[in-house]
Amino acid sequence: MNETKYLEISNEDDLRWVLTRFGGIPVDRWGSAGAKSVSDLMEEIKMGESFLHMVKGCLVRVTERSVVDIWLPQGRSLLHLRERGHELPGGGIKPVHRAESLSRKKRLNESPEETARRGMREELGIAGGFSLFFLERKSGDSRLFAGKQAYPYLSSFRITNHFICQLPKALRKKSYRTEHNGCTLVFEWEKVEPDSKAAAPYRAYLRGSP
Repeated sequence: MNETKYLEISNEDDLRWVLTRFGGIPVDRWGSAGAKSVSDLMEEIKMGESFLHMVKGCLVRVTERSVVDIWLPQGRSLLHLRERGHELPGGGIKPVHRAESLSRKKRLNESPEETARRGMREELGIAGGFSLFFLERKSGDSRLFAGKQAYPYLSSFRITNHFICQLPKALRKKSYRTEHNGCTLVFEWEKVEPDSKAAAPYRAYLRGSP
């Protein structure tokens, strides 16, 4: 992210003006069909979860997140904790397709590890008693203009801090169900072969752990 300029935005009217004036973004299309609203983005900016920059004349939303992969060796195989989905009020599960166990956006004045630990607490109800191994820090530019984006037509740049956790026996459960933001998150273990592509982060952890 070179030649960036941070935009100070304090209210929703200013944000709407910036998105329209500098980004040429049709914000009237936000807030429906799965897209988030201008109010949602303003809340993220207030919490320090999102920032807007001008990059070579282009308006870009910048976010940083911490992801945690949780593994459990079992004989010659591995178990990887995955979020199965959100439990619906009327029954059934709304699937979540995510490679890592959990993910949280980094907030203002929060370290990447603090973000990861908050994710463990909020999504799994685990407040402590575990160790995190920092695997890598990656960044990527997502300039997708499809309606499936959280904020359609707004380019985004995301920084990801990747952690590995091997849960102690005292914290292990067959599955995890946690209430968060009005819905029930359901996590279950998935069997993974140690030499598979999916297990690459765990192999990297084994090579780098003390």
